[in-house]
Amino acid sequence: VQALTAASWYNIGLIYNPREVTTKRIKFFVNNVEQTTYGTGAIIGTAAAFPNGEELQPLFGIKNGSAAAASLDIDGWALYYGA
Repeated sequence: VQALTAASWYNIGLIYNPREVTTKRIKFFVNNVEQTTYGTGAIIGTAAAFPNGEELQPLFGIKNGSAAAASLDIDGWALYYGA
């Protein structure tokens, strides 16, 4: 969706809406701009890609492939559940 650059701040988000058209069930945003890559109903329909009936937990992390120190700063996050 977006190549991330070290030492740069990004506002990254997603919206999962099971009522959305099947081609746009998960919308991704970078710096408040909707991206053109979507999570589709076909991807969500496979248990390996998107488990059904499971609680979704936020997870933040980085993979450091070198021996150099690295860090990830989370400035804030939000969750909204609309029934």
